[in-house]
Amino acid sequence: MTSEVIQGVLLKCLQKLDLKPRVLGNGDGDLADQCGREMKHLRAEQRHDVVVQLGELAERLKLKHKRIVVNLRESRLAIRRANQLTVLKAHKESPNRSRREYEAAILTAWLADPDCSNYVDLLSNVVAFRQRKQASMLNLNAFESEWVDYRVNKRLWNALSKTVDGDLRSEG
Repeated sequence: MTSEVIQGVLLKCLQKLDLKPRVLGNGDGDLADQCGREMKHLRAEQRHDVVVQLGELAERLKLKHKRIVVNLRESRLAIRRANQLTVLKAHKESPNRSRREYEAAILTAWLADPDCSNYVDLLSNVVAFRQRKQASMLNLNAFESEWVDYRVNKRLWNALSKTVDGDLRSEG
């Protein structure tokens, strides 16, 4: 395929999604670079679904560029995290689930993706809620944030320890 045909296919993809290209088709740089920059622009606008479509199309068309790979990976990760947060929200709002099960689901999500701070924030909210319920028994109001941080870190450490212990047992 010629670069004009490939460019036409990419532009048609954007057109079907009712998007006007910002970079693609400007003639600045090679086509793979333009596609990567277009994907970066769309990712900055939080249009991860479009970035994934465009990136997968670029891969099928044999376009290779570091920006394409990076933007595709980052958008897939953003979509996966958004989906996981939706599942956790449904878990939280389910009348059939306990707070302990919700907390366990958060820890499992964090173990799968420890770079996502949203999971730690959710866990902090659960711990803070539990701590406020017990506030009448404990007089730690001045140190509430430190106490919550301590409890969250303790839970994260315990979850990591269980995972590492399980991995060591399976190897041994």
